[in-house]
Amino acid sequence: MNTKSISKILQDNYGVQILAPKGFFIASQKEDFVWLRKQARDIEEGIMIYKRPYLNQNQFDTERILEYRNVITEREIPGPIDSSYMQVADIFPHYVKEVEFNSKYAVLIRSWWETTKYPMGGPFMSYSFVDETQENIITIDGYIYAPKKEKRDLLIHIEAILKSFKFAEKESAPPK
Repeated sequence: MNTKSISKILQDNYGVQILAPKGFFIASQKEDFVWLRKQARDIEEGIMIYKRPYLNQNQFDTERILEYRNVITEREIPGPIDSSYMQVADIFPHYVKEVEFNSKYAVLIRSWWETTKYPMGGPFMSYSFVDETQENIITIDGYIYAPKKEKRDLLIHIEAILKSFKFAEKESAPPK
């Protein structure tokens, strides 16, 4: 799948745009979730975009954001063995900061993920913000899996992809 196909699917099905570099493909998509992956021999990069109804500001509490991430990853990101899945790890403190993202209030989280029942993990980062037009909380989340590799540059790459996120512009009807 090429990047134009990914862009079209994201725009048509989710109303969003993100610059997915060459090599990424759509690994899974549902109405409220899409997972982009890029796999090489010993490195994996992943981007998840997911939404849920916005109810109140309490949903921006760090623990609620991380709990919901665990719900999504248990449902959508399988591990390499039966009944294993990605989850937030508590081996390091979570870095959390309120930021402005595309002119919107957002919560940035940088932390670590691990796989249940299997020894694998790595860094992730996410931005959660409100889409006022749809009354949803949108989370864009990127992770790295690169055993025995330096992860700094890979995470900078993921961050650049996440920061390319924007809501797709509505096409206006041609004049009559």
